[in-house]
Amino acid sequence: MAGLYASGSVLGIAMLKKSTRINIKKLLNILEQTGQGVLDIVVIAAVAGLIIGVVFLTGLGYAFTQWLLKTSGESIFSLLLITAGACIVLGMGMTVTAAYVVVVILLAPALIQAGMSPLVAHMFVFYYAVLSFLTPPVCVAVYAAASIAGSKPLQTAFQAMGLGIVAYLVPFAFAFNPALLLIGSPFQVISSTLLVILGIGALGVGIEGYLFGSLSWLKRILFISGSIGLFSPWGILRIIGMIVVAVLLFIEWKLRKTTIKGVKNERVL
Repeated sequence: MAGLYASGSVLGIAMLKKSTRINIKKLLNILEQTGQGVLDIVVIAAVAGLIIGVVFLTGLGYAFTQWLLKTSGESIFSLLLITAGACIVLGMGMTVTAAYVVVVILLAPALIQAGMSPLVAHMFVFYYAVLSFLTPPVCVAVYAAASIAGSKPLQTAFQAMGLGIVAYLVPFAFAFNPALLLIGSPFQVISSTLLVILGIGALGVGIEGYLFGSLSWLKRILFISGSIGLFSPWGILRIIGMIVVAVLLFIEWKLRKTTIKGVKNERVL
């Protein structure tokens, strides 16, 4: 309904200005293009209907949900870990929409039954299904990029995973902290978002080993540890992670200022 209302609003607003006003010819062209675009969705929806019917008639969906819950025991973290791996495997080689349809039928019900919000559960499985595009061995996006760059696919895949390491952690962050998906008070949403942004930056610095200059292994480990603390669902670990990252940033900033001052003095001399 949101898409329908938005389309109607755009059509109405376009009629207000002469430069954007839509005549009959343009309207027919819009309808034609819309019909062509809908064909792909209709095919996917039809196949999804067959999958849903088979899953529910055979009881596979219920059995799969119970297997996931039994395998993970009482640990929500174990359930998320198993689900993430299953999403990556099931999403390999599939289009985004098709991958989402499969994982949301087979895997999302287990997360919802474990007490997770439907929105969070759907977003979690969707996120990891899409990450199959980067994850070896069937990493469609990586093979396309490697062919363009003229590089080796496997090396490109590991490089892609390194650059996108944050994407593998973010779903766990919003699974334990739904405020990242705008579920909660404005204060919770803003504070959680800022902490995660800080954690993303700290993780990137730690992995690349560079901020204002090259970092030692100790500082890299501390940056990564601090970022993990910022991603964690426990308040005490978030505070510790924030302190660690803040202290490291202050130290690096002071060292940078000292270095710049020394270079200026040398130029004066």
